[in-house]
Amino acid sequence: MNNFFMGIGDALKSLKRNFSVTLGSMATMMATMLIFGVFLMVATSINHLVRSVEEQTVVRVFLKEEASPAQRSRLEKSMESQLGVAQITFEDKVTAFQKAQAALGNDSKLLEGYDAHTRNPYPNSYIIRLEKPEYSENFVKSTAKASGVESVANDSDTVNLLIRWANIIRVAGMVIFAVLLVISIFLIANAIKMAVYGRRKEIEIMKFVGATNTFIRWPFIIEGILIGLIGAALAVVLLYFGYRYAYTQATIGLPFVTLPHPEVVLTTYSWTFALGGMAIGAVGSLFSTRKHLNV
Repeated sequence: MNNFFMGIGDALKSLKRNFSVTLGSMATMMATMLIFGVFLMVATSINHLVRSVEEQTVVRVFLKEEASPAQRSRLEKSMESQLGVAQITFEDKVTAFQKAQAALGNDSKLLEGYDAHTRNPYPNSYIIRLEKPEYSENFVKSTAKASGVESVANDSDTVNLLIRWANIIRVAGMVIFAVLLVISIFLIANAIKMAVYGRRKEIEIMKFVGATNTFIRWPFIIEGILIGLIGAALAVVLLYFGYRYAYTQATIGLPFVTLPHPEVVLTTYSWTFALGGMAIGAVGSLFSTRKHLNV
């Protein structure tokens, strides 16, 4: 245990001694994990949307502001008579506004200036659940031109497109991550090499008095782990606030689209990033000590 704490102390001193090289390594690690995180969150959001659409085929019919009760009544009867309609639910604009507020949570202040009753940006709508996605095309065609209807949103039409984009984003993300991963390992290895070079006389003395290989390598491995951990932590912070902003804007602009909550970055992915950063740092350190430390 004493050796462990001594290793941490030596690693911290080395980080300070080679600050400029260490800073570059941390920045690259941060960029690597951040880009990976961006692609991960985009792919996760798309997969979330795909699952949501696949689990329930939903068509939303938005009404014009001036739609009369008579028009609504005729529209309801028309929709009820169509093939494949499992459920019809009316959602008034007040309810839609309140749902948007609830979804925004602490960021509901972004709706300041709007009001559920007097200045409401959300329309009245019908939520129609269909038995199968195959029924959606005919339903949309027959409903879109009905009196009092502003537009019809058919989520099932976007499923295939979302799946294709998810696959493209996943592949592109992995390629970019792999390239940056190699660069990160190289820079961390370079930082450790500089640390080894700066302590070469001390290392010679330690070898002379009988220090083991593991004892000599340990501080350098800890140094690499700390570089990876700090870089990953910075990436998590940036990813959280960046995704939180995107989530807020999407909730306002597309209030009927559900996305993973920003807290998932902190509760689910932060540990993955931390462990990944530490592993990358350790690999870079091991690579460097084996190549440049003749023990």
